[in-house]
Amino acid sequence: MVRSFLLVCADLLAANAAGAVARSTRFDSVALPATVDSADHQLKLTYAQLSTLLVLAWVVALLCVGAYHKRRFASLWEQGGALLRGTVGLLACIGVSSLFARLQISRAFVVVAVATLLVFTFVGRMLVYGLFQLLMRVGISTDRVLLIGPQQQVAEIRRHLERTSRRRVRIVSELNTGLAAGGASTVNNNDGGTTGAIGTIVDLVRHRGLTSVILCGQTALPMGSLRRLSTLLSGSGVTLVVAPGTSEALAPAVQVHPIGDLIFLRVRDSEPGILERSAKAAIDVIGSVIALVLLSPVLLAVTIAVGLEGRPILFRQTRMGRGGRPFTIVKFRTMVPDAEDRLHREGLFDQYVANGYKLPAGSDPRITATGKFLRHTSLDELPQLFNVVRRQMSLVGPRPVVADELKLYGAFRPAYVGVRPGVTGYWQINGRSDVGFPERAELDGYYYDHRSLRFDLRILARTVVAVAFRRGAH
Repeated sequence: MVRSFLLVCADLLAANAAGAVARSTRFDSVALPATVDSADHQLKLTYAQLSTLLVLAWVVALLCVGAYHKRRFASLWEQGGALLRGTVGLLACIGVSSLFARLQISRAFVVVAVATLLVFTFVGRMLVYGLFQLLMRVGISTDRVLLIGPQQQVAEIRRHLERTSRRRVRIVSELNTGLAAGGASTVNNNDGGTTGAIGTIVDLVRHRGLTSVILCGQTALPMGSLRRLSTLLSGSGVTLVVAPGTSEALAPAVQVHPIGDLIFLRVRDSEPGILERSAKAAIDVIGSVIALVLLSPVLLAVTIAVGLEGRPILFRQTRMGRGGRPFTIVKFRTMVPDAEDRLHREGLFDQYVANGYKLPAGSDPRITATGKFLRHTSLDELPQLFNVVRRQMSLVGPRPVVADELKLYGAFRPAYVGVRPGVTGYWQINGRSDVGFPERAELDGYYYDHRSLRFDLRILARTVVAVAFRRGAH
């Protein structure tokens, strides 16, 4: 309720601001000549009055496309889609009104009003979204979840949510079905309490302040119970979600697929089309060139700082690229020049391999003082933009690995040789150095199976946040 109220307030402010900007193209005192088809008199309407109607029409349009749906707080990407649908509805409303009322509205007013309306509204929603993200980070306004299903599937969903959703989701209770004697189910609460069977779900929702109920697989509830539960939860503001029966069918790769009168989940082909591949290549090259130009002062400053500690300035290493072809990756040097020799000389190699080809955080004596800062800020990764320009890497992709490490990945090997490795990726935004093997390989495998241009853009946006808060950077 609070979220919807804040969104409405933000949208009203945005619409009023857009109307003010649009009115600057005309004088408030100018009336819109308009005739009503069934009347003989003239209808006088000023642009100020039209702006007021625009504000109301915009809120109604967003309401119609579900932009204030109380059951979920959509991501910025989903909100952007809702705003675009609302814009189409608003333009249709303006067009129909102008046609039937014969309104002679300035095209400049409409273009400026709609364009600024879309931008201002999105900015306002970004601020509201950011506010609630900050609240979630301190444990306020989190999504309070009840997981229902067989123990193994519940555990899989819980691990995935804990790894990828961080503080945005709090698993309050779990209902492990089909485990107790006689087929009865028990509820295992995270705070240590236990209650009865499936009939207690609604009570849990009411008394524990749950916001989401997730059914893990088709065996989560007995046949016929899902419809009854949906009816009981209707109007409560609680989101009822049915997760696929296997974690391999999660998220972007799954699409609704009707066959006959039944609805199934279809796992889409993960290979992008030629247009999507071309767009990704263009974004890689153009984005990297722009980034190198804008960040040239930073690159110069880091070069000087590393150079003061000795040579070489750049660290070069052979990594495996697309198709298993080796290439030389470049990064700013963050370790002493003889780091590779010290790894073997000081008996650190076995620990290095056992820890997933990296030493535990804070225990690597080879990292320099400047290198520690560069790693915490991820500035050591910037030279990889030159690898992207040379088409050896991509802005988004699996982490680049050495040949010996690639041998360990088994079933996940296609993820590392099927696409270009990335400067950032799904692993980086989900913990980076805090995530070890084999979870790291699972995350890169997940990206490979779900890769798309839309997914890449989401990862790039979340990378900015991860770098800003230095998540997992050691």
